[in-house]
Amino acid sequence: MSYQDDMQSLERTAQLFKVLGDQTRLKILYLLSKRGSLKVEDIIYELGMEQSAVSHQLSKLRKNHIVKGQKMGKYVVYQMVDEHVRHMFELALAHSQEEE
Repeated sequence: MSYQDDMQSLERTAQLFKVLGDQTRLKILYLLSKRGSLKVEDIIYELGMEQSAVSHQLSKLRKNHIVKGQKMGKYVVYQMVDEHVRHMFELALAHSQEEE
């Protein structure tokens, strides 16, 4: 890898952390980490938020390749994109729970 490639990777990593720096998006990831996949309606119910607010956050997560949605009949079901995302989220959560 070249220096330029490394710099582009760092930019994408910074964007990833920026997207993950929102508590609502982290709550969505927490739900998905526990359940595997959820319908949008279930996420709305669990978070007690408006549909438009949840959809906005899911859109940001989708655009940054953190979650993916799949149409199933009249519902859209979301899950984490892959095990890298799940592992990264679980490591960050475990780190935050450590005592100093």
